[in-house]
Amino acid sequence: MLSPTNKRGDGREEYLERRGRFLRSAAHLVEIDLLRTGQRVPMRQALPDAEYFVFVGRSERRPLTEVWPIPLGQPLPPVPIPLLAGDSDVRLELQAAFDAVYDAVGYDLLLKYDRLPQVALTPSQQVWAQNVLDGRR
Repeated sequence: MLSPTNKRGDGREEYLERRGRFLRSAAHLVEIDLLRTGQRVPMRQALPDAEYFVFVGRSERRPLTEVWPIPLGQPLPPVPIPLLAGDSDVRLELQAAFDAVYDAVGYDLLLKYDRLPQVALTPSQQVWAQNVLDGRR
């Protein structure tokens, strides 16, 4: 799970060094980026236009990385998590995992849902976000 620290400043440099060690190893690397601010992880090709991403770097397929772009307003997708060679992937139901953590921590009590978020939204995203807010009231 990428954090704000992983995406900017000295923390980003530290993360990229650690990420590089993973990418040079026999370990798989799964990165979940649900943050709209900061820099994305470096990729050889331009990423598609989306707000969120999941990256799965399988050790046996390097330097290729599987990319799941996730547009705002769409449920988080199920993601295959690679295991040992010869073992089938485990399916991570990302939306269900996110919902379980959100509910367990009580984010609905911690976060303010009385106004639009302080991030750039397109006009259609603003309408979507306002509809979500209106549904929560």
